[in-house]
Amino acid sequence: MNGLIDLVADTCAVIGWLKRPGSMAYFMDRHPGCVLHVSVLTRIELLAYGELDSVEEAAIGRFLGDADVVSLNAEVERLAIALRRATRRKLPDAIVAATAVWLGAPLATADKKLSKTVFQGLRTIYVPMPSADPSQESAL
Repeated sequence: MNGLIDLVADTCAVIGWLKRPGSMAYFMDRHPGCVLHVSVLTRIELLAYGELDSVEEAAIGRFLGDADVVSLNAEVERLAIALRRATRRKLPDAIVAATAVWLGAPLATADKKLSKTVFQGLRTIYVPMPSADPSQESAL
């Protein structure tokens, strides 16, 4: 953590923000100083989606260029194993959640089930998929 507001976003949250132009800018305007982190797994999930057109791929590339991509390390691995065993969440969710725990940052997710996960050190923020009106989005 760097003294600013750190936040880890999972794949569902990123897709929600990218689905509607302006929603990410709206979010960032409401949270100045926010530093967004994504797990390397989120980067892989975003870029590996097989049906991306060039516009979508460019939007993902811009987002990833502005985000801090966190690589796997031994501590994230240890936390992911413990989280998976304790909660039975899918392994990709466990890795992303473990990244948030390791950073000491909340995890933003559009996955309701993941947002209710209870694990020591894990703080989650439910960020529903964007509505038609960005002013109706949930506040963090």
